[in-house]
Amino acid sequence: MLANFFGKSKPVNFIFILGLFLGYSFLAYYKHQISFSFLEIIGVVGSFLLIFFLYNFIVLKNSLTFDNSYAFLFFIIFIGFFPSIFLNPTSLLIFTLVLFSYRKIYSLKSESAVFQKLFDAGFWLGITYVLEPFSIVNIALLYVAIYLFGKLTIQTLIIPILGFVTPLILYVTYSFWNDSLSDFNKLFYWVTSYDFIELTKNYYIIPVLFLGFF
Repeated sequence: MLANFFGKSKPVNFIFILGLFLGYSFLAYYKHQISFSFLEIIGVVGSFLLIFFLYNFIVLKNSLTFDNSYAFLFFIIFIGFFPSIFLNPTSLLIFTLVLFSYRKIYSLKSESAVFQKLFDAGFWLGITYVLEPFSIVNIALLYVAIYLFGKLTIQTLIIPILGFVTPLILYVTYSFWNDSLSDFNKLFYWVTSYDFIELTKNYYIIPVLFLGFF
């Protein structure tokens, strides 16, 4: 039944998906007892609208799915597994910048402005690295795309690196000027956690149930 419901792109589908998103956000705010001012709510909503627009643009522009609502549905469901994104403006910013880089990466399949797209993709990933060093793993997708789209040359291998290091040069210059090089050095000390016990909490029952239907 649900498969038939989401098998087509209809306005009612997106209304349901929007309601699902609002439900996730309400649960996140209720769980952490967080209240926002009106301007903060506008900022969060605006950030998510930008994220949804970018995601939908990437999916439609590159024909990543057929004429259905599954891409948007699973996108919202997986957001439900990471409730911290509703509470942390930095996470929203990183998410947005990663989508900007993905937009450039997927557009590599066309022959126009390849070098500019590679530089831009590396540049966006460089900014995300400054905000979250572990995001550097996304650069692997960039080089996989270079190979799969047949753009493998010396120039295409070097240009993303130039784009990536540009924000780092600006940041180290800023850190040096403000005598805070220790902040820049922290970018090269990764701290990762593989504790998945958080995903066993009752909060995640709803996302799991939705995935089970498919």
